[in-house]
Amino acid sequence: MTELAITLATEARRAGVAAALRRHPRLTLESVADLLREGPYADELASLTVADLRRAPLPEGPPRVRAGETVEDAVMRVFRSRPGVWMASSFFVRNFELRRWTAQQILGDLVEDGLLERRGVTSATRYRLVHVHTLDSRVVPKREGCS
Repeated sequence: MTELAITLATEARRAGVAAALRRHPRLTLESVADLLREGPYADELASLTVADLRRAPLPEGPPRVRAGETVEDAVMRVFRSRPGVWMASSFFVRNFELRRWTAQQILGDLVEDGLLERRGVTSATRYRLVHVHTLDSRVVPKREGCS
């Protein structure tokens, strides 16, 4: 299979599993855990996040670079709309009509800037938005002189 076919098949399986879970809101965590251990979609289930289950399908269709927007900004907009989702450079090649090397350069620069994280090598390389931890507002910094 080509890289694009593999990416499409993987994305379709994940989206299908997430959609199926959304249609069964009475599933318990125990029953999902059973599916994780034994089911044919265990890999897809294991990679899903709560955000994936809450996320509705994109109504506007495939992402594109908007007028007045840089390609980098468009790429980050896509990642922000899908937090926690790992995406291949081929997704951006296909949707933004970029050359493969251009997409890889942009994604690499965003990794170097600390905005995305990368995993995998060659055609299995995937990127996702870096998770930003926020401080709990109840935590009060210790004042000097206080014990």
